[in-house]
Amino acid sequence: MSLAIKSIWRARSRCSAFSGPFPKSRAPLPSRISNLYAVRLESTTARSDDTNSTEPSETALVSLPEKSLEVSEQQPEQVIANLVTDDAHESRNRVFKDAFRIDALRLVEDKDAMKLFKPVIGKPLQYPNEQANKASEQEHRRDARRQAGLGVVWSHFDKTVPEWIECFGLMKRMTPQWSERANMSAVRIVLPKTWDIEVNNQNLEYVDSATGVLQKLRAVVDRNPSAIVLRGQSKILVKVADEIVRYCQDAEIYELGEVAASDYKTRQLWPTIENAPNGGASLPDDHNDNIWVHKEYQPHSLDVPYEQIPRPSLWTHDNFEHYISTLCYGKVPPHLAIRFYGQRRVNGRYIDTDGIRIKLIVDAFDDPAAKPFITIPVLKMAISMMAFRGGHRASANHLIQLGEELGIPMDTDIYNIMLEGYAHKRDIGFFYKFLRRMQARYHHPNIRTWLLFLRLVRGEDERRQVIVAMYQLGMFNHQATRRGIADVMASLDAYAAFKAGIPLKGFLNEQKERYGEGWLAVDGLNSIVTELLRFHRPEDPRIEDCKKLVRIYAESGHRVELKTINIFLSYAAKSRDWDTALWAMSLFKDAGCEPDQETYGALLSLAVKTRSPHALGTVYFYGVLHRQLKKGSRALLSQVLLRKHKDPFWGKLEHQPGIFPRQVIPGILADKIPRVWVVMSRVERVILDKWAGYVPLKPLEYALGLSYRSNDLPMHLQIKAGKPIQVQDLIVKLRRADGQPGKINVRLKGRFDPARMIWGWDESLGDTNHPSILKEEEEEEEEEEPDSWPDDDDDVDDTPKLLSAGPETDPKSPDGGQYGPPERPDSTPSPEAALEELEKKIEEARRRDQF
Repeated sequence: MSLAIKSIWRARSRCSAFSGPFPKSRAPLPSRISNLYAVRLESTTARSDDTNSTEPSETALVSLPEKSLEVSEQQPEQVIANLVTDDAHESRNRVFKDAFRIDALRLVEDKDAMKLFKPVIGKPLQYPNEQANKASEQEHRRDARRQAGLGVVWSHFDKTVPEWIECFGLMKRMTPQWSERANMSAVRIVLPKTWDIEVNNQNLEYVDSATGVLQKLRAVVDRNPSAIVLRGQSKILVKVADEIVRYCQDAEIYELGEVAASDYKTRQLWPTIENAPNGGASLPDDHNDNIWVHKEYQPHSLDVPYEQIPRPSLWTHDNFEHYISTLCYGKVPPHLAIRFYGQRRVNGRYIDTDGIRIKLIVDAFDDPAAKPFITIPVLKMAISMMAFRGGHRASANHLIQLGEELGIPMDTDIYNIMLEGYAHKRDIGFFYKFLRRMQARYHHPNIRTWLLFLRLVRGEDERRQVIVAMYQLGMFNHQATRRGIADVMASLDAYAAFKAGIPLKGFLNEQKERYGEGWLAVDGLNSIVTELLRFHRPEDPRIEDCKKLVRIYAESGHRVELKTINIFLSYAAKSRDWDTALWAMSLFKDAGCEPDQETYGALLSLAVKTRSPHALGTVYFYGVLHRQLKKGSRALLSQVLLRKHKDPFWGKLEHQPGIFPRQVIPGILADKIPRVWVVMSRVERVILDKWAGYVPLKPLEYALGLSYRSNDLPMHLQIKAGKPIQVQDLIVKLRRADGQPGKINVRLKGRFDPARMIWGWDESLGDTNHPSILKEEEEEEEEEEPDSWPDDDDDVDDTPKLLSAGPETDPKSPDGGQYGPPERPDSTPSPEAALEELEKKIEEARRRDQF
């Protein structure tokens, strides 16, 4: 019956009522147990001895009365409640999700309960514009809900989240004065096999035979059953080694060093190696293969499922590292992940592909044959990959425990990887728990550990206390400490300065006085830029200050990162600022990075909000070919294509973006899209099938600036003047993705018409006059201009002149093909002259502040 009670308690976690910060459900039965999605009741009847016990039991959905929880010897039937999921992990994940989605929302409203989390939440800030105030409030509520959800999860295990002051006190107790820090080293002692030793992973107390002073050491069982690894202060380990050699001349002692960067036999202290350099302590030249060399791996895409990555049948140092690095840095792209793992499941078609490769990594580490080849760099590589994936930090914890059991020399840096993952997810409970683990193994926090704790704490007063403690411990003697503190405190420092009206130059001088030369790093840059944009107003512009700050950062020898560019693009999308967006995109070349999903999402939002269909079509076309569109971006464009967007501008077909070739429209009309929710996948498939193996030749920032300035701005001028829309075709040049010769020019003119392309829609609502909608008889009578044609001259870039291919026309117009009312014959002398005239008008309009 304990299993039944436990399962029912889990199912009830989402509907329990709370009276305090960490509520616990004590009722015998949940009030909403009737939720058939959450609970499935499996009835298992007791069988007689002559019944085959291997037969499957009958399963039925029934209600479970409170009396069924009472234990009775005469009761012939047991009832067990299980969550309807793929496996136990999915059941547990649903409980955790409900803690954040349902329970945390109620707990956030309890002000008394939330006082406990105040130091790790901070407070919302006040800005001179409403949009920034709203963003700050949303950020505050998101942090509060996260901490409340963590509190609910901890309460399910009868635990409470420790207060920040407990963690702070533990950090101070564990950290010695920086000037008094003793060098921590490790030695490996191999005793004769005839010696019977029973030493597990534990703390030891060493008594100096000469002085009688008690010293603490940490012992770890080595791979060799007759060997142990001792870690402690260097001067203590020297005395331990001397005494062991005094009593056992056959013992072998190896120095592992202060930093775990070499193999066990890099330096053999006792006995000395014959004919070896450095007095017999260093290895001969023929043992150089035992040195661990750090390698930088780059993320890359995989075109096979993770399970098909070749796993060596016989492990070596090289192939083990190669196998682990492939799983850590290789990733199956989303479009291939759907093909490989898109089977239908109880909880949908989505699957945690990270879980698949993490399981393969853990299986490789757990293989007994691979244990001799596990090194510190490979272990750190695997732990770093898992520590930032919330559902898999337990696997990283398992690898750390495995490394300790194998006697691999662990250091504070490995523990900092896990602590960084907890700080990233703002989980002070596990942060504190892992600190206790470090304390039990005599690992002292270093500067990085303190900076992670400083980042975890959000309250301004609490952060000041942490900084004071770091100063008292003597950590400010290192430039890395001041630079790290400047990174964490940049947001609060910038807010206080700009709130007080201090200009950017004065603020930079203050920061230099606080933290010294070279204080500005990428995290600090992003924080200051965010604060500048939140203080930006028409009467107090801050965009130029942002540009100046980025220029100062670049001139100091740093590269602007993608995250910084995305901050500008996100702001531009919210404020409908194309000038800032195009300037930010000009940073891509010097930054040496490529747009990601966040970039495309911000640009799509900007194009929709500013009614820029040509820019929208360009961004979407690039995003499809580069496979960088996420769910939110597709949903936004779906609203535009289906005429469901709240802006009436997008309801007209002539305002729709050109997204696919016109020649594929008859095929779509003949085989209509069956359902609304597959529209975007069908459109993307049309584009990918048409131009498979090709990518745009020009970067996104070039094509986007051209389409907006040469097409969308003239279009808005014409609409404002009451004239018909008459803009040039946008032609994009593509190249082979594999680098082979052969370029093609693509003309995007096909627009989506849901009334004629989706099954079940009223075709009478469609626009039959628009040139992008072709009838079969029209195709037979006249030959259409091609959507794409090969570019014979690969050495000449003729993209600019191809933009003058001609205006959009309507074949049914009485004036000979021009769409809209007839114009005077000399109104448009030539495409080049018209484009030049439009640019002059745009410049004049800008001077009059019409745009």
